[in-house]
Amino acid sequence: QQGPVSMQGHFPPGSTFKIVTTGAALQAGVVGPEEVLPCPGVISISGRTIPNDDEFALGEVPLNTAFARSCNTTQAVISDRLEPSAMTDTAAQLGLGVGFSAPGLDANAFTGSVPVTERGPARVEASIGQGEVLASPFGMAVLTASLANSGQMIQPHVIQGMPGTADASPPPLPQNVVDDLRRYMVQTVESGTATAASSVPGLGGKTGTAEVGNGPAHGWFVGITGDVAVAVLIEGADSSGPAVSMAADFLTSAGQPAA
Repeated sequence: QQGPVSMQGHFPPGSTFKIVTTGAALQAGVVGPEEVLPCPGVISISGRTIPNDDEFALGEVPLNTAFARSCNTTQAVISDRLEPSAMTDTAAQLGLGVGFSAPGLDANAFTGSVPVTERGPARVEASIGQGEVLASPFGMAVLTASLANSGQMIQPHVIQGMPGTADASPPPLPQNVVDDLRRYMVQTVESGTATAASSVPGLGGKTGTAEVGNGPAHGWFVGITGDVAVAVLIEGADSSGPAVSMAADFLTSAGQPAA
């Protein structure tokens, strides 16, 4: 038993982690926001062969399209250009891998773990939220909320007026990187892998399907609209579809207006 799933769960975040990989690449300047990149059905990079879902192929496409359609192979290409600590540092800028404490907050709350990866198979796996990268729904909610907070890591709290404290003080993600990621996330909902939630005004998001051993994959969706950030994990869903639908139902019921 790993405790309450939402706060203490240790799960691969799957393609929701592409927010971090893409953000790291944009921040480092190793990829341009409009750069055209390959999205083959399968690719071998640094000793690891990575396929897209059902080996779909888009050919040469802009980064925003590769993100919206969740091209694993494109992420593998850009991750190969990164420094070993780039994904670790970018994740921390958005609170993933940072420890928090606050009155009323689960004392064993876990946001995630993003190891430093040298160039090779481990980094390629990490780039798509697999391998040794782990996150909880709480951690992905913190990451998504921090992105909505102009890239400044939030201080999560449970009781109003009693803010939490963090065990790290990373610098914010640059505003231009935040703007690009938010734009890519809106495209993901409008014309990418999360169109089932396109009825929610102003929603931007990222889907994820995380492979785990021999069992069915876990489904993820993280999103932002207005001043609400959500992270949904459905264990064993075998696709991100149910998580997207759950997020759309929640946001529609909440009546959240567009920003």
